[in-house]
Amino acid sequence: MDRSLARWLGCLFVLAIVTNFTLFSELFDDRNRFHSSLFKSSLSDLEEKLENLQNDNDLIKVQVSSIYEKLKIYADKKRLEHARPPARISQAPKNDPVDEDEVLIPILVIACNRVTVNRALDSILTARKHLPASSHPIVISQDCGHAGTKQVIERYKRDSDHISVIYQTDLSDFPDVKKNMQGYYKLR
Repeated sequence: MDRSLARWLGCLFVLAIVTNFTLFSELFDDRNRFHSSLFKSSLSDLEEKLENLQNDNDLIKVQVSSIYEKLKIYADKKRLEHARPPARISQAPKNDPVDEDEVLIPILVIACNRVTVNRALDSILTARKHLPASSHPIVISQDCGHAGTKQVIERYKRDSDHISVIYQTDLSDFPDVKKNMQGYYKLR
């Protein structure tokens, strides 16, 4: 059984127990409040509350069962999706070996107005230090004119020959678009 499905069922089971415990505690407290003279008249009320609690409990059981079945179907569906092989996998012909020196995998970083782009670049450079930099060049696209971000990017560009930068030339605003969303409309 999937862990998330088990967690949901566990949560639902605990919810049902807590609900029933709370309601039964209220019944017990109600019973203690009545004096013996009122006991006979309130006994029918208690029986009615108990019957309502049993009906509520039955309803909770039905709901838990329904949710369990839905989660089970969902988990089975997800398991099948991950079990299917991809429709097509293109492979290099076996008689044509790939030369690792010829493989070029560029890394694209999209930056607009985040001076914290240095975190992303530091992570990429750390991961890339085990590989030849020439086969994994970094391309940074700054799609708005934020000066602080541009300074950070320029510092990284000066320090490495394998980092190139593309700047958005059209910095005009898009009509009917919030200012903080302008950069997303300019992505190349």
